[in-house]
Amino acid sequence: MTTRLQENLAEMLLGFNDLEDLEQIKSLVESANKGSASGANHFVENAGQAVQPHDLKNFLRMYPMAQAMVAMVRHYELNKETDTLKVVLESLLEGLEEREANETLH
Repeated sequence: MTTRLQENLAEMLLGFNDLEDLEQIKSLVESANKGSASGANHFVENAGQAVQPHDLKNFLRMYPMAQAMVAMVRHYELNKETDTLKVVLESLLEGLEEREANETLH
C-alpha cells in the first residue's frame, strides 16, 4: 500500500469519527496494513502448509476479503451500528473506482 493511499484512508477515517489527530490516524492505518501482512504470513506459515502450492495463490487472493469481513464484524461488535460502516464502504469503493478510472486514462 502506498503512502499516499494510507494518507487518503486516514483522511477518510478522520471524517467519520471524533478524533482530530491525523498523524495518529495515519499511524493507525499503517499498523492495520502491517497487521494484514503479518496475518497473511501467518496463514502461509501455518495453514498454507496443508494447501497445494497452486491453490495457495488463490487463498492469498481471498485473504483481504476475509480480513475485511472480520473487520466489519469487529466494527459492529465494538460500535453496535452499521450506518457508518455502510457510508465508509460506499465511499471507499467509489474512491477505488475513481482511482482505477484515472489510472486507465493515463
